[in-house]
Amino acid sequence: TRTRIFDVAAESVEKVWGVKPLLVREGGSYGGITSFLERSLKAPAIHLPMGQASDSAHLPNERISLKCLVKGREVVEDFLMNI
Repeated sequence: TRTRIFDVAAESVEKVWGVKPLLVREGGSYGGITSFLERSLKAPAIHLPMGQASDSAHLPNERISLKCLVKGREVVEDFLMNI
């Protein structure tokens, strides 16, 4: 469900990265975590981007680039300032 939260998050991503985000329902260590949070809290839940699919999350060579980490912080900061 699209709500103001999703619109503000998309605006923050576009502002920081300079491209419109592709909104997909995935993320987190467990794919169903967003649905679980929404049902449990009866509120919208989102994952704000930090890394890339190529970061090998939860594998022995897991990593995140400094650029992604800094821009991710900027996205979160902008989102929180505008929500």
